[in-house]
Amino acid sequence: MTLETLLASIGVLGTIQFAYMMLKNAESRSVDDSSAWGEDSSSRMKQDFEIARAKEIMRIASEFGVSKAKA
Repeated sequence: MTLETLLASIGVLGTIQFAYMMLKNAESRSVDDSSAWGEDSSSRMKQDFEIARAKEIMRIASEFGVSKAKA
C-alpha cells in the first residue's frame, strides 16, 4: 500500500465518520427538541388526559352512589 492510498483511505473513513456523527446529532436534536412537539402540545395532552381521568372517576363514583341510594 502506498502512502497516497493510505492517506486517501484515512480521508474517506474520516469523512464517513464525520457524516455519521452529524446525522446522529441531527436525529437526536429533532427527537429531543421541545420545539418539534411544542410545549403547548405536551401540556395540552396532559391536561386532556387529566380531564378524561377525572370524568371517568366521577362516572364510576356516580354508579356506586346510585346503587347505594337504591338499596
